[in-house]
Amino acid sequence: MAEENKLVKIIKSNIVVIPIIIAIIGATFTTLRYVINLTETVESNRVQIEKLIMDKDNLANEIKGMQNKQAELSAAYRMGEDLYRILADQVREQSYDIKDLNR
Repeated sequence: MAEENKLVKIIKSNIVVIPIIIAIIGATFTTLRYVINLTETVESNRVQIEKLIMDKDNLANEIKGMQNKQAELSAAYRMGEDLYRILADQVREQSYDIKDLNR
């Protein structure tokens, strides 16, 4: 009985402290779980950001390639126009020469 009385006295004297300790342990566990989840989220976002950066770099390279192709096509188009003008002038000159020969 003496031991039971000691236990009852300890519980009665610590009746306020026990819920506080339980609350502190629960809050600590919840905080740790929150920090771990937050760390996992940060790591996941870091990986996604790295992938997005690589995609951005790849797209920038593709755009540069397309710009180069566009410049090549523009130059080829200008060259075609120039050749057309030259050929038109040559045909015109030959038609004048033919008219001169026919006289």
